[in-house]
Amino acid sequence: MSSPEQLSRRALLGGLAAGLCLPVVAGAAPPSGGPQALGGLLDEAPHAVRLRNANLVLPDGRVHRGGLVVEDGRITAVGPHCEEGEDLGGDWLFPGVFDAGCSVGMVGIDQDSASRDDRDSGALTADARAIDGYNPLSDVIPVTRRGGVTGVLALPQGGGLVAGQAAAMQTAGRSLGEAQLKAPAALLIRLGQGGAGGSRVSALRELRAALEKAPAPPTVPPPPSRRAPFPGGPPGPPPPPEDRLLGAARARQIKVLIAAERADDIERALGLCAEWDLDAALIGGAEAHLLAKALADAAMPVILSPVLAQPDGWQRLHARYDNAAQLHAAGVQLAFASGAAHFSRNLRVDVGVLTAHGLPAPAARHALCAGGPEVLGLPGLGRLEPGAVATFVRASGDPLQPRSAVKAVWYGGRRASMSSVQTRLFDEYRELSPLRAPTR
Repeated sequence: MSSPEQLSRRALLGGLAAGLCLPVVAGAAPPSGGPQALGGLLDEAPHAVRLRNANLVLPDGRVHRGGLVVEDGRITAVGPHCEEGEDLGGDWLFPGVFDAGCSVGMVGIDQDSASRDDRDSGALTADARAIDGYNPLSDVIPVTRRGGVTGVLALPQGGGLVAGQAAAMQTAGRSLGEAQLKAPAALLIRLGQGGAGGSRVSALRELRAALEKAPAPPTVPPPPSRRAPFPGGPPGPPPPPEDRLLGAARARQIKVLIAAERADDIERALGLCAEWDLDAALIGGAEAHLLAKALADAAMPVILSPVLAQPDGWQRLHARYDNAAQLHAAGVQLAFASGAAHFSRNLRVDVGVLTAHGLPAPAARHALCAGGPEVLGLPGLGRLEPGAVATFVRASGDPLQPRSAVKAVWYGGRRASMSSVQTRLFDEYRELSPLRAPTR
């Protein structure tokens, strides 16, 4: 029998929720993407921000010279007519990277099981919630923020068929409530190698059976009734969590992320979405270029992860670096994900490599910043435009270039601390006192 120390926080909380029959889909109403009351890591209160003489990355990914005005946590003006405020000397302002699939905040040290809260086991774990393993005070988060990443989609890392519920978080805040953007933000389904029962045949059979068992969405609203509250007797026990979540997916009440790499698995994902009318996006997509037209025709967004996939196994034999370029040319909506914790900070540089393989730089910047929020339905994020949430990053140059340094980050108009465990250690040991000669 496992000891309490061997249980992950998410497994423990999931068991408590199941035992108490707590609702999974509804939960507390998440913030809509507006400015948060973030303490400690940011300025104490929002205030007007005026910046000028900057290179601005606009919503279409193109760059224009101008300035920015922020009031009450929202951008009120942007463009060449903003000529007041702090002179940025030609530095770049961009909306901040959104890592649309990672384990930031859920993993401290990869090889230390006590610092990992991203895992669950079982074939159908729809009730596994990534937010139950998210630590807003993780040392990984400030390091990620210094890479220009302002938002992440934390994914449950279970190897099962229905892996659980993802959570959209921002990389600032001292509590879950302060960091949360939307939870649950999506339901994760994994296709391909390692599926339930050990084969694709058994995995798809089990998934279809689970979808069939889930409550079907109503075709018409039920008419009002004047009869007794329980005409057929009192209601029975609530359905299990996987039925509730898959029922919500069938009713298009929650986004479905289908993880698939191989072309035939991607084709099966398209078939499942058509068969069950799911509001879905593909995540992974190493061989998605082989089905670019089909994905565009189905209007299915693709979250590429890993960005620089190579033909390193049976799942990715046809992976290639111009994958994103071919998908963009076909009209597929793109976003990017690191699929990791410690290397989320490098996501913008990895996407920069794709521009050397045909992806236009404006399209790369748009997908990097606004792609994730658009896929997940987070209005006002990932854009420098009037009315948008004033979450943005100042950098010394193009965020797609590895030599561009992040200088400052704002969340809802509040400037965040750029301190991290790495900077603190650097400051502590940058000057070492002379070694004393041993005494005898």
